[in-house]
Amino acid sequence: MHTSLEILTNLGAVALFILGLRQVTTAVNHSLGPLVRSRLSRPRVPVVSRFLTGILLTAGGSAGSGAATVVTMVDSGALTFSRTAPVLTGINLGATALCWVVALPGYQFPLAPIALILLIIVLLLRQHGGVGRYPCSEVLGGLSLLMLGMEFLSGRLPVIPGAVPVPPVLAAFTGSSFGPVISFAAALVVSAGFRSATGTVVLIMSLTSRGWIPPGLAATAVLGANLGAPLIFQLSVRELQEGARRTALFYLMTGVISTITGFLLRYPLLDLAEFLLPGRAGTRSAAQIALFYSSVHCVALPAIGIMRGPLLRLAEKVHPPQGSADPSHLRPALLRSRLPETLDADLTLIQSSLAGMARGACEMMMILMNVSQIDETLDDTLEESGRRLSKLRENNRDLMNLISRSLTARSQLPCSTLQAERMWQQQRIAQEMGLIGEDCLKTMRLFIGSHTKGLQFHQESQEELFQFSARVMDFLGYISDYLEGRIDRPEPEIASRMEDGIDRLRDKLKKQVRLVLELRDGADVQGELAFIDIISHLEHVGDRCLAMAETVRQLSGTRGRPISGES
Repeated sequence: MHTSLEILTNLGAVALFILGLRQVTTAVNHSLGPLVRSRLSRPRVPVVSRFLTGILLTAGGSAGSGAATVVTMVDSGALTFSRTAPVLTGINLGATALCWVVALPGYQFPLAPIALILLIIVLLLRQHGGVGRYPCSEVLGGLSLLMLGMEFLSGRLPVIPGAVPVPPVLAAFTGSSFGPVISFAAALVVSAGFRSATGTVVLIMSLTSRGWIPPGLAATAVLGANLGAPLIFQLSVRELQEGARRTALFYLMTGVISTITGFLLRYPLLDLAEFLLPGRAGTRSAAQIALFYSSVHCVALPAIGIMRGPLLRLAEKVHPPQGSADPSHLRPALLRSRLPETLDADLTLIQSSLAGMARGACEMMMILMNVSQIDETLDDTLEESGRRLSKLRENNRDLMNLISRSLTARSQLPCSTLQAERMWQQQRIAQEMGLIGEDCLKTMRLFIGSHTKGLQFHQESQEELFQFSARVMDFLGYISDYLEGRIDRPEPEIASRMEDGIDRLRDKLKKQVRLVLELRDGADVQGELAFIDIISHLEHVGDRCLAMAETVRQLSGTRGRPISGES
């Protein structure tokens, strides 16, 4: 009974450590995420810079979070699959840094008093601090949980008083001929279950420092932990596009190569660790495991570099191209993992889906521009255009509902102020894009109704409609460029000029219609009124674009005069 409790409490200590680690990782990603994504999305980034950026991605200690960032950037088109190899290898190496932080100071100083004092500060910040202090409380709270987990793992805080130094089950296991297989499989299962190779390696370091397992078995367990997290990560990307799935598969293959390399060089690397860090007790044992873990990834780098081309081609064969994406069939595919550190990655994917909505809206506007130039004798062309626009509008509406549900689900996760604002921004943009679909459908119905009833517009109507639609199309294209990531944010002055230009042209066309009705004999009153309605619905599209530009301006902190839709 005591043995089972000891094993379970040690797993609980790992869970406590990982919970704290995830809070710290999430806070670090909030700060470094935009910088890293900006650096990786540049068209020309040297290989060394990409490798160092991968190490920076795991500054919080979570390789899975860094891999999720890279995968979603590939899925959204911000990064190509062929450029991900150096980043992923950097992620694998960077994740070992936290093991050194744990191995050196974590085993030398009592951390429980510091952790409890931090919890007092966290409580005060959450009860008396404002929204701006919440991220600070998240970091401090994560550190306190992490430290308490380390105290339990190191044995300085005994959970079961009077427990035997080495549980009998582990003593029998270490002497068994199946010990290496069992240690590898157990570490793989724990790493996959907790989705954290780093947390599992910390557990192995703790068991080694306490003398529960020998260094040879600990090294084998480290190799199992190294493979478990990237293996389970494959399940999180099944609904993403082929580029993202290739990236996740390449990430797994780098883990397989480093694991095989570790097995082949296990004893030389262990001897090297013991030579550089002599001693067996406490800190030295933990540091030796950390050095072995880092050495495995270092010696695997040349093998991964040599096999990079074949591995990329293998990933492309396993996940072949699925054909070009049709905007009418885009759906917001999210990572299946609901961990807080994947929230930024999910928001990137939702941004990609919003870009798909924008492409669909642009296609609807293009159909309307073409319809405005169709001769009254082309009945079949008009009907086909109407069916195509109706289908695009239905898909646009479905996408809006799916994005809204996705954002509602993600809003229940712990998030920063910036993430909450970004979710609100995306929710608002999705709603405006959905309304643009409704405006385009109403405009198409007016075109079809006018044609069916035989209503006549004035002679210059085709040129005027094309000119007005082009103005609206330019504004919509500008918003689409923002959602696609081609511009950082819409500038208030440019958006204001576009809206003012649409309003001035609207007033000019309405004045033109009044003159036609007053001065031209035989003018079709119903036709001219339908023309004004068409102009009004197209103007609403411009208003939606203005609302989206204003939303981005408010959230991005852009300085400048407020955007006004008044002419």
